[in-house]
Amino acid sequence: MPQPLLIPQPYQIESSAGYFTLDSLTRIPLHSEASAETRFAASDLAQWISQLTGLQPAVETTTDNAPTTNTIALSLRPAGDALVSGLGPEGYHLEIQPDTITISAAGEAGLFYGVQTLAQLLKTCGRGLPALVITDKPVLVQRGLMLDISRARVPQVAFLKRLVNLLAHFKINQFQLYTEHTFLVNRRREFGEAMGALTAEEIVELDGYCQARHVELVPNFQSFGHQRHLLSLPEYEHLAETPWKWTLSPAREETYGLLDEVYGEMLPLFASSQFNINCDETYDHGLGQSKALVTERGKAQLYLDHILRLRDLAAKHGKRIQMWADILFDHPELIPAIPDDITLLDWRYENLPTYPTVEAIEKAGRRFMVCPGTSSWNTLFPRVSNALGNIQGYVRAGIAHGAIGMLNTDWGDHGHYQQPSGSFYPYVFGAETGWTGAKTDPADFDVKVGPLLFGDWSGRVVNAIHGLARLIEHPAFLKPNRSDIAYALFDDPITGKLVETAPDVVAELRAAAEEAMAAFASLDDEQMRTELSFVAYQMAFVADKLATSYALRAAIRNGANSLLPFADQLERQHEQLIAMRAEFERLWLANSKRSEIQHNLDYYDGVIARYGQAIAWLRAGNRNLDTYSAEDYLTLWDSGEKNTLELLDLVGFEALPPPLQRWMTFVLARKERQAKERADREQQAASSAAA
Repeated sequence: MPQPLLIPQPYQIESSAGYFTLDSLTRIPLHSEASAETRFAASDLAQWISQLTGLQPAVETTTDNAPTTNTIALSLRPAGDALVSGLGPEGYHLEIQPDTITISAAGEAGLFYGVQTLAQLLKTCGRGLPALVITDKPVLVQRGLMLDISRARVPQVAFLKRLVNLLAHFKINQFQLYTEHTFLVNRRREFGEAMGALTAEEIVELDGYCQARHVELVPNFQSFGHQRHLLSLPEYEHLAETPWKWTLSPAREETYGLLDEVYGEMLPLFASSQFNINCDETYDHGLGQSKALVTERGKAQLYLDHILRLRDLAAKHGKRIQMWADILFDHPELIPAIPDDITLLDWRYENLPTYPTVEAIEKAGRRFMVCPGTSSWNTLFPRVSNALGNIQGYVRAGIAHGAIGMLNTDWGDHGHYQQPSGSFYPYVFGAETGWTGAKTDPADFDVKVGPLLFGDWSGRVVNAIHGLARLIEHPAFLKPNRSDIAYALFDDPITGKLVETAPDVVAELRAAAEEAMAAFASLDDEQMRTELSFVAYQMAFVADKLATSYALRAAIRNGANSLLPFADQLERQHEQLIAMRAEFERLWLANSKRSEIQHNLDYYDGVIARYGQAIAWLRAGNRNLDTYSAEDYLTLWDSGEKNTLELLDLVGFEALPPPLQRWMTFVLARKERQAKERADREQQAASSAAA
């Protein structure tokens, strides 16, 4: 008997005897007065049946007296009906009997979600569906995903629609596109037009697509910090709080005129009544133009004043705001002052034993959502173990302290160079976690996600995902909020930070990458097959690169007579990098707008150039590392570190907000250590020369 439980864990399930077997006579009857939403759910079910079985069930308009044998009926019932009582607008009752299937719900969303569960049963059971009764409802009211579209990668609308299909199928009901400069404001086209910004027409199209699938597309616009692109434009640099050009200045009334104009064009495009204003990580807030206001009002109060003004601007368009909660924990006295109608978005992206911020928000009586992450950014492939622990633990903590929902986040720090489909696995885990209230064990989830997401019953694909992730999270590479495997791809091949990675670790990486390439080749979905295979290939390349660098450094230390054989190895890798760059570009353009791709191609161009210099150095017969330098070469998060050091020089350590002080403490200590090591090498070289 097929296993009927290979579906997201339902609220309640009871099995009984017999099967319903779909055949060419199976019909989906609809009452003549069925709504457009019910008809859409029926059409979606017919498409699933066609896709999964090849059958073409007719969706028929019928009367109340129509026969019910060999039918799949969708029944919208009054909320007080005993069959759907207590299930809410998204719950459903699915009953499979040998002669009929009935999906009943009190709300249209419930009917749609019942259809999705039936489709998942079809994926795992085929045409012979075991008789059972499922009564199901979500634990969290809001179950969302936020995708960053402001770190170079702006997806094409066709890709976003495919993503919405995936999210809706696994019962995600909220979607956000994190936006800094990638919405095209008609009267201010200068800050978005060249960046592939989404147009009003594209948003309306996507919003309608989401509504049909019971996904709330929540508008999202960064309205305080994180505005370096905008503030670097000559037309807007006067609105920057400091010359660091990061935060909009509340001292400028024009700041609010600009936001009012953007809101006026953007917000009416969305059916949602919510709006995420963001306002996180305002690192230089109060340190420049608004210093006088800080003296008068206080830094915390000035921040709150800004939030309240944005709340009023959004209210003009009938929107209630969401905002990130991080700044409030630097000023906890503000939390009780936040109006009740604002939803706080509490974010933490590491797998922690506890999440004390949720308790603080609960004590203040404020509505909030927990916001874990997919751990997909600052890495070639997600830190899967961290993502699962973060999502599950955070949601559990949020539920225990009254969270109204979960917003899973997928950021694109330093260019969103990771492949989009790498995040699908943590997307689906987030969906199940939000629906069930984090009751599903990750091991049980893996049994389900293989056939449901990847179409793989063998477990090989899921095992390959975990195999890659274990190396991504290996102590040799793992850092807070990132994996240095990504850095190793783009770093200098002779003096890079990871050139001394132990050979046994490199061998593990190569083996995991080779197994993943073989496993991913079996995927039916073209996007997942090509993108995940590319990532596995990149990691195999990193293994080859690190092995060569390790052997080269050993040869230098041991005084090898010639390093020319290594030049041949680097030549081969140089050619591979050129081909990898072309493949990255092809994969990018399959799903994303070209716009800011050069940001990422620059990483490839940078390492390709470093290889050229390294090869030339080796071919010149050099053997002394003192004659080779890559100190001015910056890649990935090096640039972010450099930018933060500029802020440090501008305002001083004591003026930095606590998160940056903690980070800068580590950065400065590392730089001091590196400077000492460099001085020691120079002194040793001078001593050797004198001798």
